[in-house]
Amino acid sequence: MKYEFSKLINEDFNDFNKIFFSKDIDSVYKLKIKDFKYLINYEDDLIPFLEDEVLFINNSNSIGIISLSNGQILFFSGLFDSFVGVESLDTYFLVITDTTIFKINKFSFFVFDFNSLSDVILDYKISQEKKEITIVFVEEDMRENLNIKL
Repeated sequence: MKYEFSKLINEDFNDFNKIFFSKDIDSVYKLKIKDFKYLINYEDDLIPFLEDEVLFINNSNSIGIISLSNGQILFFSGLFDSFVGVESLDTYFLVITDTTIFKINKFSFFVFDFNSLSDVILDYKISQEKKEITIVFVEEDMRENLNIKL
């Protein structure tokens, strides 16, 4: 379950399995898991979920889930808008973007329970005991926080 992360300088990008980066950004890093090599922009784009043995990759307009045990891509998708956060819950990952909330099944990696909102999400809080997520919007004076059952 080990991965390596290093900054690239003048390296040939053709030798990589997948590219998770925007070409307009100067800094490019190599993520290596087993025999797989991936290009990404920043270390902050990596969100490890060690219990689930996966590495979540946030690229500004796409997300990916990579297995830490074998390095293979388990899930990859483009996004409608900017990434806000991700949480590992019982049987799924909860993904929050600027205007959407959706779940990704941990076992078969399909998207379900997709919710689209009209206002922009600033932040969120998960309540495990209430089994709900509280959404905080960018323009708090225009809209109150929203509670959604998980």
